Amino acid sequence: MRPRRGKCFFAAGGQVDLRDARAADEYRARHIGFVFQDYNLLERDNVLANVRLGALLGGGTQERAAKALRRVGLEEYASHLPSELSGGQKQRVAVARALVKDADVLLADEPTGNLDSRTSEEIFALLQEVARERLVIVVTHDEESAKAYGERSEPHSSMPSTRHGAKSIFSAESKDDCYAKMS
Repeated sequence: MRPRRGKCFFAAGGQVDLRDARAADEYRARHIGFVFQDYNLLERDNVLANVRLGALLGGGTQERAAKALRRVGLEEYASHLPSELSGGQKQRVAVARALVKDADVLLADEPTGNLDSRTSEEIFALLQEVARERLVIVVTHDEESAKAYGERSEPHSSMPSTRHGAKSIFSAESKDDCYAKMS
């Protein structure tokens, strides 16, 4: 479904008419990184190739792919296949893939949904670190983590649009429908 009217204004990219599919796709490819609950890693490619794919799609380089792996603490796993990794390591690869294109916005959909509580805390801490540099939006059912890693929490239905300078939003779609904004 495409928007029927309106435009989005971005601090780094001016305005984008989201009704224009090509412009929206181009903006998304260059300025938005994605982290999915199920990792979406290519099982036949090694870790470095999976991260490099994010670089290729977003205009990044192999050097940036290696740097992103170092940042998430997985440089020594570059030649491993996803099947050789734990869930937490796979999610770190997914974060590295999103970081490699140096996107203005990182969207994470339930990034800890398949992880144990200790590994979830590590991923939230990593996203909190990333949020110091760019906008990070996390959708999660984990209300405790949203509150623990966020700077405030309020009902999801009243979530305001973010303004330039916002660092991160952690969103929880739980019984209480809350979200937290992180810095």
